[in-house]
Amino acid sequence: MFVGCLGYISAYRIFANEERLLAIGKELEIARRIQSSILPQSVPILAGFELAARYVPMSAVAGDFYDFLVMDEKRIGVLDRRVRRP
Repeated sequence: MFVGCLGYISAYRIFANEERLLAIGKELEIARRIQSSILPQSVPILAGFELAARYVPMSAVAGDFYDFLVMDEKRIGVLDRRVRRP
């Protein structure tokens, strides 16, 4: 009886942990989509200037961010926000 109860408790905890991990995975996917949607989808085009950007997060979701602000045909502002990791 005791061993049966231990087996039941172990199985219950395993399934509860699995459900929690699935929920966390879904939340991370939603956060990744949100973060991806606020990043620029293309770089501005300026005459005589070649601009490129690449975003590679350390994990599924990161706090880093960048954006471009075109002032006029000769000036551009670049916003770069990097989160320092310990």
